[in-house]
Amino acid sequence: MAAVFSGPWGASLWTTYYRRLYPTQKPADFERYVAALKANLREPGRLAALRQMLLARKDASDARLERVTAPTLVLMGTRDPDFPDPAQEAALVAERTHGTAQVIEGAGHYPHAEMPDITSELVVAFLRQVQQVREGARHGA
Repeated sequence: MAAVFSGPWGASLWTTYYRRLYPTQKPADFERYVAALKANLREPGRLAALRQMLLARKDASDARLERVTAPTLVLMGTRDPDFPDPAQEAALVAERTHGTAQVIEGAGHYPHAEMPDITSELVVAFLRQVQQVREGARHGA
């Protein structure tokens, strides 16, 4: 990982990896976004900040998952390369946050950008369900 972030090739290597996060379809403005991302990562300190974020310990946030009290929807793509088993990861996070997991077949790391129609349907259905539960609680059901 250190080699990716320690040279003039860092921005190019990261954007090459970034392209893998969209295995099925890329948004219409994808090439423009990747060019802007690469330019941003070439600015002083940007690659170092990315490296710090990627390598940072996740203990603090992990320890707080069970404390989540808000309704939670965990969305993951089945082809997210960051996880060996994205469906299992989604189920684990949903269980720990007392939430709901949905996996989107064929999507990668950013299902909301890769498959916005499917993702928005799942989000809207989830929000309707939350609204129904809240209205039922307000009316004593």
